[in-house]
Amino acid sequence: MVAGACLLLGLGAGIWLGSRGMSWETGPEARAARKFQEFLGIVADEYVHPVAVDSLVEVTFNDVLGRLDPHSVYLPQSDALRLDEELAGAYEGIGMEYRWIRDTVAVVSVRGPARKKGLRPGDRLIAVDGVPVVGWSSDSLVGVLKGPAGSSVQVSVWSPRAKTVRQVTVQRASIAVPSVRAARLDSGRVGYVRIERFGEHTPEEVRSFLRQAKRERLSGVVVDLRGNGGGFLASGVAAADEFLSAGKTVVWTVGRTGPPERTVATAGGSFEKGAVVVLVDGETASAAEIFAAALQDHRRAPLMGKNTFGKGLVQDERVLRDGSRLRLTTAVYLTPKKKNIQRLGKGAAGDGTGGLRPNVELSLDTLYGPHWLGSVRQLEVFDQLTFAWAESDRGRTQEVWVTDERLWQFLAEAGLEEAVASMTEQDMEWIRFALTLEQIRFQRGAQAYLELQLTRDYAVDAALALLKSARP
Repeated sequence: MVAGACLLLGLGAGIWLGSRGMSWETGPEARAARKFQEFLGIVADEYVHPVAVDSLVEVTFNDVLGRLDPHSVYLPQSDALRLDEELAGAYEGIGMEYRWIRDTVAVVSVRGPARKKGLRPGDRLIAVDGVPVVGWSSDSLVGVLKGPAGSSVQVSVWSPRAKTVRQVTVQRASIAVPSVRAARLDSGRVGYVRIERFGEHTPEEVRSFLRQAKRERLSGVVVDLRGNGGGFLASGVAAADEFLSAGKTVVWTVGRTGPPERTVATAGGSFEKGAVVVLVDGETASAAEIFAAALQDHRRAPLMGKNTFGKGLVQDERVLRDGSRLRLTTAVYLTPKKKNIQRLGKGAAGDGTGGLRPNVELSLDTLYGPHWLGSVRQLEVFDQLTFAWAESDRGRTQEVWVTDERLWQFLAEAGLEEAVASMTEQDMEWIRFALTLEQIRFQRGAQAYLELQLTRDYAVDAALALLKSARP
């Protein structure tokens, strides 16, 4: 456990869950409210076309908040519920991950209820409760597959193996969504943990990984925070506590009034002495930056990668009567050394550069491969072909690797044949590797994808080299 305020960092910014009431009847706020009501009434009654007043008001909310700072925000109820589900680390549904492939809903992975009912990767979803899904949006499909635990939904599935369509009634359940992925590096001597977000159960997931690392007597741990945009502050603090000794400052919060509040680590951390390296990048933000800063400021672990995003504002969340929410900046958080990391702009302080500067900086291409590779992955044919190859190779035990024939098939169908003339051999190998990774994801799942990805992650290689150099 960690002493200190219970805070939440959602949408990459700090949120303080408060309960203070808010009411006023006189003064400038009341006059402004009456003026706004009069203004909306005139627009609604007299504008040349009918006006959706609710939508107009919601746009106004975020326009007002945008003038205050980058992170105060108004969230409609649907957006707020979606974020709650992500950070809760679970959802209620049938446990099926899918992709749209050539206007077909292709099952990518199954667990929980879907697995128990015999659904398998590669199956095609034809209908839900007797209604064909052709032409549906992703939101519509998610809306019917999810539902209260214990309720049921009927799905019609075509199996390419059996070449038959069958109707299956699946009872929905609570499906856990891990926020942490782990692997072993350096022939099993070093642990790797990727924290994708700081959700409700992240501290327990990190703690479980670290305890296993101690049991295995691993020589060190690489913590990967790249792409981690934040989450619950309490979870970030609790995870950092696993690496810090009792009494170490984890974070400071400074409000509009009152003295700064100090949150400290407690005794009994799972990995207070082992060697650690933390990977960060420009998308590492909020709770992830608090975690990284706590380890960096106390010289518990060097940061490696790129300068972090720089989000250092705490927000108070209020639930409005219709279920929508207001997240308003009410405080600033500081690193253990009292650095304000909020980047240049409204709410910034200090030198305005923001973020955390890594101890060891790596080039962008070292972190992700060529910058253009992301655009290649976004091509529709990328998913189409890798899924088809996975189906063709499913059940084979030999190593999966995209052949020259398949590589050229992709380049042709993607319209990239002319671009090949300007590519280096290394560029071609990056494309081959990206295709192979995606086929592995479809064919063998997320863990196999991660383990293969790590074999060509040069930032991880650099972290391993740093750990080895620090060994006695």
